[in-house]
Amino acid sequence: MTVNRAVVTARLATMHDLLGYLRSRVDVSDHELRADLERRLAVERALCQLVDQAVDINAHLAVRVVGRSPQTQRESFELAMRAGFLPASLATALAPSVGLRNLLVHEYAEIDLARVAGSIAVAVRDYSAYVAEVSRALAQAATDSP
Repeated sequence: MTVNRAVVTARLATMHDLLGYLRSRVDVSDHELRADLERRLAVERALCQLVDQAVDINAHLAVRVVGRSPQTQRESFELAMRAGFLPASLATALAPSVGLRNLLVHEYAEIDLARVAGSIAVAVRDYSAYVAEVSRALAQAATDSP
């Protein structure tokens, strides 16, 4: 099966927008998140959506290139690497972001706002690299096709 470029490109565009929002919040503190519920919810939502978009892209790539669906969201990063769209180091760096996403979505433990605030810069760095790598690999795949 071939990769549906339109699907992947649309999700990358959404990630680009989310990264723009998070870049503007990279210096937010846990105190600011605690004091401003609207800001906190927006940051949490952007972080969750960033992970969700990447996992959806990864699952698409896994099915289309590797031939199987990931069993977990974390595994989706490994399969995107196996599909040739991510370097191993980036896949390894991104996989733990699923844990924060799950905590924010399911709230099965108290949310540490210092961890949330600290994760913004990491998410911007790592997911910017993700967008760049997937875009590069997608462009390369297009030039390699007959």
